[in-house]
Amino acid sequence: MNNAKDMTGKSYEIITQAIFQLIMDQDEVLNVHVNRNIVLQGKTITHQIDVHWTFELAGVRYDTIVQVKDWNSAVDQGRLLQFKGVLDDLPGRPRGIFVTATGYQRGAKQYAKAHDIILYELREVPPSSVSMTTLGWATCEVKPVRLRVSSKNEEPASKLILGFTWTVFEPHFSDLTFHADRLWWEQDPLRPDADLSAIKIQSMPFGEVILYDESYSATSNLALVLQEVRSVRRVELEGMSAAEVDKKPAIHVFERPTFLGPITTGLVSYLKVNSVSMNIEVQRTNLPIRMDSGFLSGFAQFVLHEMSSGKDTRAFLPKV
Repeated sequence: MNNAKDMTGKSYEIITQAIFQLIMDQDEVLNVHVNRNIVLQGKTITHQIDVHWTFELAGVRYDTIVQVKDWNSAVDQGRLLQFKGVLDDLPGRPRGIFVTATGYQRGAKQYAKAHDIILYELREVPPSSVSMTTLGWATCEVKPVRLRVSSKNEEPASKLILGFTWTVFEPHFSDLTFHADRLWWEQDPLRPDADLSAIKIQSMPFGEVILYDESYSATSNLALVLQEVRSVRRVELEGMSAAEVDKKPAIHVFERPTFLGPITTGLVSYLKVNSVSMNIEVQRTNLPIRMDSGFLSGFAQFVLHEMSSGKDTRAFLPKV
């Protein structure tokens, strides 16, 4: 299915079946008849129709013809002229919908607009890729999805599969400030005569900001501290991103004596700190629904993009 030129045979049936399924599943109008791969008698000749859809809206019955054609190149005006001829030959002149995977030439778009033919372009949904650091996390919601699947010459059957919707949260920490223990600083006679408020923490990766105990042995780092802050306030942070709050202040208080080393502070000795404060901003990304491969072997997700309105409709295509 990755090759747009390979749209004949079974692959062609997959596309027709997917569009048929979308029509069957919609609830905006009352379906009267939905048939696929049928032959209709016109005023002069017979016509092979991919999907024939009859629906009722406000008591009025409408006929729609869906044709899935021309996968090797962009559809030109001539193809739309032929399709209009089919529509004109059918009794009642049904509404026409044309679907292609390779796009439309400008003349085809203009002709379709002038003759009330709806154009769709079919393309595979690109895989979503979201970068997440060790400070990020994700939530998963399981959603049952009911699909109509069938083999050739068989009526569609309903199949329930599992879909997974992922939401990725990525926190961004800024304005990180360590707060020194002033009493310890003032009482230590060996402390150099320096202005504590003027001490600036060196800019470096969170994992390289090492934290030490009283014997000046490394016990942790800033990245682990931020992971703890994230874990403790996770529910709050998820709600914050949903409410589109820009930033939220937070503070982590060290329960045991904690020191920063000279590499971090620029001092000649270690510095005792009581806490670290920060601002947190959370980026929230919702990923498209994903099907479990164990339940959905052979399915691909596509988008039907309506050319005139720019709207997208997602479809899951079963192999036949």
